[in-house]
Amino acid sequence: MPEGKRVAFDAGSRLADHVADGVTATILHAPTARTRETAEEIARGLASALRAQNKNAVRVLSPRAEHAIRNFHFIIDDTLYPPTDRMHESLPASAERNPFLTGFWQAEQDPIAYWLIHPSENAETPSAVAARLREFFLSLLDVPGGVHVLVTHSGPMRAFLREVLGADPGEPDFCESFLVNANGVHYRGQRGEMRLMSR
Repeated sequence: MPEGKRVAFDAGSRLADHVADGVTATILHAPTARTRETAEEIARGLASALRAQNKNAVRVLSPRAEHAIRNFHFIIDDTLYPPTDRMHESLPASAERNPFLTGFWQAEQDPIAYWLIHPSENAETPSAVAARLREFFLSLLDVPGGVHVLVTHSGPMRAFLREVLGADPGEPDFCESFLVNANGVHYRGQRGEMRLMSR
């Protein structure tokens, strides 16, 4: 099994310890192939570990795309584009002359940090992304029972955690997670209060 798939499978296996027998586990992913593949491996790992723990009444739903947890977008000539690590042929020529995009691409060590500290009209703002995730997470907390596993990109994750924790936690490891529940947001030993985020 390739390393990335193994890491995702193992992450799903670890989740089984936190899932009570008889609940439904819903696995949602951002609408990209990469997050879908990760979600599928997480689902496989979770189902396998649940069987091993004799939690046979847990229902693991097939992963499905969720637009609310999508990555941020570049906005070029009034058109939305997914962020890329460098100038891509799908982008219009005007992107090459855009100071924000040039800075993003030149920040090779951490382009997400560049986006977080350089809000621009040429990208969805970090605060808008964090608010989008916040609203979606709150809607999930309003649904009783069940467990929701969300697979997204580091940009939305970092934007949200920065708003909740007060600082950018840096790039997460592959399949690193944070917990959102009625008691707050929990990540790397820190706790934040989601309901206090500004809208």
